[in-house]
Amino acid sequence: MLDSAVVLDVQPNRCIALHRGQDCYQKLTVSWQTPEVGDYCLQVLDGPGVLQCWQGLRQGQMKLEFADSKAWNFELVEQGKIRSLAEAELELVWVYKRTKKISTGWRLF
Repeated sequence: MLDSAVVLDVQPNRCIALHRGQDCYQKLTVSWQTPEVGDYCLQVLDGPGVLQCWQGLRQGQMKLEFADSKAWNFELVEQGKIRSLAEAELELVWVYKRTKKISTGWRLF
């Protein structure tokens, strides 16, 4: 269960690539805030894992360069615990959803 008093924000929250399946490149700022001082970690589910941890803070921020072909789901957790405090998603969108087939000019009958 997520804690409604905890804020996790990814800006921008959308990355645009030209074609589906292509890597998308974006500079991101991820910020978080909690009501209590504590030890927290920012991680990516189904991705690179733990990105950064902070000790004795109520808020934090990190900048990173995103380069991937799939969306990332960020999660803020209390260090040493499994329960997610907050989640945020970086959505991937494409200009062209399908790649066009290139005709080679050869045809087999």
